[in-house]
Amino acid sequence: MSESKVFVVQENPGLDYSDAERFGDIVFITNQEYSSVTGSLNNQNILRDIERAMAKFDPRQDYLLMTGNPITIGYAFHRAMLRGQETDGDDANIHLLRWDGFTRTYKAVLF
Repeated sequence: MSESKVFVVQENPGLDYSDAERFGDIVFITNQEYSSVTGSLNNQNILRDIERAMAKFDPRQDYLLMTGNPITIGYAFHRAMLRGQETDGDDANIHLLRWDGFTRTYKAVLF
């Protein structure tokens, strides 16, 4: 089995992702902001980047860290769930990381 990866939906330069490295190598999917303008080429690029990244997402060992725009987060989560269903059928689960402000660490959640 290869090393786990942590897929960060949208990189935020104001956040410190170093604690997430305990769970695997960090893979940033995008650093672009989703536009409210219909037909935005930038949006098409973001969605394509998410699709490419999630094609490499292994739901049995990788983690999804959902930071950024709710639209990009939702789409990445959707694609991750689809990958899980491809691998494990309707009983699919994916690993998420959530920030615990009290301990100032990321915690793994199986969804």
